[in-house]
Amino acid sequence: MKYINEMLEFNEIINRLKNYCITEKAKENFEILKPILSEGELRIRMKETSEARMLLDAQGAPPLGTVSKIREIVEGAERGELLSIDELEKISQFAILCTRVIKYLNKSNDRNLKISEY
Repeated sequence: MKYINEMLEFNEIINRLKNYCITEKAKENFEILKPILSEGELRIRMKETSEARMLLDAQGAPPLGTVSKIREIVEGAERGELLSIDELEKISQFAILCTRVIKYLNKSNDRNLKISEY
C-alpha cells in the first residue's frame, strides 16, 4: 500500500484537500483515507462525486459553516455538565446549520441523486 500511496502522491493530495476543510473533524477524517483498490467501489465513489458536482452546479455551494468546540460542548452535556449561555448559543447555531444542510440536500431528492441520502 505504501508503494501505491507514493505512486499516486496520495498523501500530497490528502494534504491539499485538508486545506479546504471547515471543521477539525473533517480534517481528521482525511487522516484515515486510503486509496480505493476495487474497481466496483471506485465506480460507486466516482458516481457520487459526479452527483455532488451536479448538485453544486444546480444549487450552488451548500450552506456550510462552523461552530467552534461543538464536540467538546456536546461531550460535556453528555457527562451532565451545565452549559453556559454561550455554549447554548453555539448549540443553537449548530442546529440551524444542520437544518440548512438538510434542506439543501433534500432539494436533490427531486433530481433522484443518491447523494441526498447523506
